[in-house]
Amino acid sequence: MQDRLMPTGSCWCGCGGTTRLGAFFLPGHDRAAEAAVIQTEYGGVPQFLVGHGYGPSGKNPMEELDRHQETKLVGTRDRSIPPRYRPLADYLMQQPNSEVGLSFRDIDEMLGEPLPPSARVHRPWWGNHVQHTQAKAWMNAGWKVNSLDMRNETVTFKRMATAEGERAR
Repeated sequence: MQDRLMPTGSCWCGCGGTTRLGAFFLPGHDRAAEAAVIQTEYGGVPQFLVGHGYGPSGKNPMEELDRHQETKLVGTRDRSIPPRYRPLADYLMQQPNSEVGLSFRDIDEMLGEPLPPSARVHRPWWGNHVQHTQAKAWMNAGWKVNSLDMRNETVTFKRMATAEGERAR
C-alpha cells in the first residue's frame, strides 16, 4: 500500500510557488507537471498512451475511466451526493426498474429550479464522470446516463450493476 501523500506548501510542479493550505499545486500547475513528465519520459501523449496499453489498437481511455469510476462507486458506502442534485438522486434510488427516462423539465421540477443552461446545450454536461457535481449525484446513487436526446431534452438513466449482478443501492 502506498503511503499517503501530503502537501508541502510548495507547488509540486517545481515552479517554486506557494500553494494554499492542503493543495499540492497552484491552479493549473498539475496539468503542466503532467505534460512535462509525459514529454520527458515518453516523448508525447501518443507514446504515453501506447506505453500503457491504450490507443487505436489498445484500450479506450474514456471507457476505462468510466469502468474504473463505476467499479469504485458500486458497493461503496461513500455515497456523498451534492445537495443541489439530491432530489434527482433520491428519485433514482427509489425506482424499481433498471432504466428510467426523464425530460429535462421533469428534472427541473424535481430540483425545484432549472438545470443550468449548459445542461441544455453541452452533451458533456451529461457525461458519467464523477468529477462533475451532477454526475456524482446520479453515479453515487447507483445510476449512469445511458442515452441522451438533446433535441427533445430527454435523458435515460440506467442502473449500474454490482459485481454480484444485483442492482446498486
